[in-house]
Amino acid sequence: MSERSCVGCRETAAREELLRFVLRDGQVSFDASKKSPGRGVWTHSSTQCFEKAVKTGALARGLRAPKSAQDEDVVNRLRADVALFLEKN
Repeated sequence: MSERSCVGCRETAAREELLRFVLRDGQVSFDASKKSPGRGVWTHSSTQCFEKAVKTGALARGLRAPKSAQDEDVVNRLRADVALFLEKN
């Protein structure tokens, strides 16, 4: 079992329990497949950890993309992608 750290709460968990966000070609996106190339960060499958990662800047720091990861439009798109994914799963 492969474990990763959640950038929101800093706890470790199995990949299967986490959501992945990736920076590729300067664009931040939600990685539902958890296999996309690019720099990635992980959060628990809860809105609390995602929101904490955004609020504290951990999402941006982990992706090494402070400007694009904190843009309100990007964060809202990521929120919508996560909500849709969690609704389906």
